[in-house]
Amino acid sequence: MYAAPLFAIFHPDAFPGAAIVALTLTAAIIIPAGFLFGLLREKMAAKIPAKQR
Repeated sequence: MYAAPLFAIFHPDAFPGAAIVALTLTAAIIIPAGFLFGLLREKMAAKIPAKQR
């Protein structure tokens, strides 16, 4: 699954626009994951009393 995007980045002549597609897929995975992680951290922080932070 990850081998194809890596191959595309290091070998841009493999097929046209491969690097762009790989970067788009990577962003599509990382951005939502980071957003969800941020929400989870906020919820966890809300459970801890303010004086302990």
